[in-house]
Amino acid sequence: MTSGAGSESSKRYSAVKTRIFVLDLVTTAAALVAFQLFIVREATLFAEGIWPGFYGTRLVLAGIFFVYLYIVALPIRITRSFVIEKVYGLSDRTFSSWAKDELKSLALSFLMLFASVTAFYCTMRYTGKYWWLVSAAAWMIFSVVMTRLFPAFIIPLFYKYSPLKDETLKGKIQSLSDRTGIFVEDICLIDMSKKTNKANAALVGLGRTRKVIISDTLADNFTHEEIEAVVAHEFGHFKYKHIWKLLLMSGAATFAAFY
Repeated sequence: MTSGAGSESSKRYSAVKTRIFVLDLVTTAAALVAFQLFIVREATLFAEGIWPGFYGTRLVLAGIFFVYLYIVALPIRITRSFVIEKVYGLSDRTFSSWAKDELKSLALSFLMLFASVTAFYCTMRYTGKYWWLVSAAAWMIFSVVMTRLFPAFIIPLFYKYSPLKDETLKGKIQSLSDRTGIFVEDICLIDMSKKTNKANAALVGLGRTRKVIISDTLADNFTHEEIEAVVAHEFGHFKYKHIWKLLLMSGAATFAAFY
């Protein structure tokens, strides 16, 4: 049962996170307006000087825009994902550990940005009036591929996988998998305790890459029944096709935005 003090702390934490979320939205909106009004012309001229040509200029401009938004949002990112977590006792990690993960995320974001910008302008240039249809379809395919590759390539960049050695717990989760008809290729732990005291579990991947991941913070501090309930909740998302529904909604929004 949650104590009164713990409940109040949780409420304050949620309230603070909500305020930071709203502040982030307002700051981003203001930054977008400022970029359009005061920066975009000079940034475009600078990009043309750095890398002339149809693709080069647009890639450099996209990079400038990305870095600009990142710098504007950085104080909020530090507050939201590092300071607040420390203040509320949800993380013991050092700032250098946080910064290392942040740099990894930044590098991944840059790679995805340049790939998507290149693909976007290629479709605009070579598919004529159907560019929006091709671009939206490509984005949907990319989203599905990333969902499949996420457990194999993205998660290991930030967490270390290890086998779930508790055979009793593993058997209960496998039994849950069998009863629900949800194929699971593997059940494993990730070392979340190095970064947070929060507990979590997830069903990630598609098809043969699907696996259950359980944080060591969940495995070490909760009963089998509690862990099984958390995993069952994740299975429910899959059973009711919440992931596919989100992908379809995202795809529909993408088609509408590109059109």
